[in-house]
Amino acid sequence: MKLALLPTGEAVRPADVKRIRIEPALPLLEQEIERYRVVVELTDEAPWIVKDGLSLEEATSLSRRCCQAVNESLTRED
Repeated sequence: MKLALLPTGEAVRPADVKRIRIEPALPLLEQEIERYRVVVELTDEAPWIVKDGLSLEEATSLSRRCCQAVNESLTRED
C-alpha cells in the first residue's frame, strides 16, 4: 500500500485523495486579516483540514506541496 507523506508529517493513501482545496477559515472576532485552510477530500471519509489559519500565500504553498506529494507517490515505482 502506497502512502503519500504530506508536508505536515501526516500520511494519506494517494488513491483515496479526491481533491485538495483552499477555503476561507472561520474568522475570529475582530480579525481584520482573512485566513485560509487547506482541506483534503478523501473518497470515503469526511473532508480533513490539514492546516488552518494560514495566509493565502501560505495556504497556496501548502496545497501545492500536498498535491506534489500525492502525485509523486502515485507515480513512484515500489
